[in-house]
Amino acid sequence: MRRESQYIDSYLATAEDPATRYTPDTYLAYTLRGKARDYLQHYVQALMAAINRRVAAGTVVPIRSLRGSTAYIRKSA
Repeated sequence: MRRESQYIDSYLATAEDPATRYTPDTYLAYTLRGKARDYLQHYVQALMAAINRRVAAGTVVPIRSLRGSTAYIRKSA
């Protein structure tokens, strides 16, 4: 069984708000502190893998971010 990114739930909760609809990269850049920032790209890869699994499962959809790139939100029921 795969481990999920520890940031998947908090990212999706943050992206629900149009005022904080960030890309995964931007979200992690704002969230990570200290030594963890040295490994930003590893965290981004893990978060994107978790997001891609949820997109494939149909529970998450891509949407425009604040600045026109791609953010992800939970699919409405």
